[in-house]
Amino acid sequence: MRAPEIVCLVSISALIIFSSCQRSPQPNAPAAPPQTEATQDSLKKLHHAAEEMALDGFQFDKPELGWPHDVGAKTGANFLSLLHSGNYLASSPPDANVTVANVAETDPLETALFKLRDASGNETVIRKDGQFAPASLPPRIPPWLP
Repeated sequence: MRAPEIVCLVSISALIIFSSCQRSPQPNAPAAPPQTEATQDSLKKLHHAAEEMALDGFQFDKPELGWPHDVGAKTGANFLSLLHSGNYLASSPPDANVTVANVAETDPLETALFKLRDASGNETVIRKDGQFAPASLPPRIPPWLP
């Protein structure tokens, strides 16, 4: 055999070995729940409203405006009503499938803020920084407001 033929055979052998060594999917890894566009839009609107209210509370030194824990919200419905009454939400609060996290100003941006369960039972979580992350949790107890 000549050198170019050997190089070609070695290259083909390496490709065959490499392709057979690819990782197989983890059988026990949970699949991420599908997120509908409507669910994401609802959570983005809630996130924006909460962020605006918290910013106003900080900027204008109004302790009654802020993140759920900072304003002393006892329930998720209480916090959603505060967003609505302060004109941070254009329409009435979303349906009862929204869960509000017990979040404070001092919590990291990776902290969960809202969780929404869609009609098929899937949950979508939006963090304080506006990113979607299903495994995020608030750092205090109770993590979610009743």
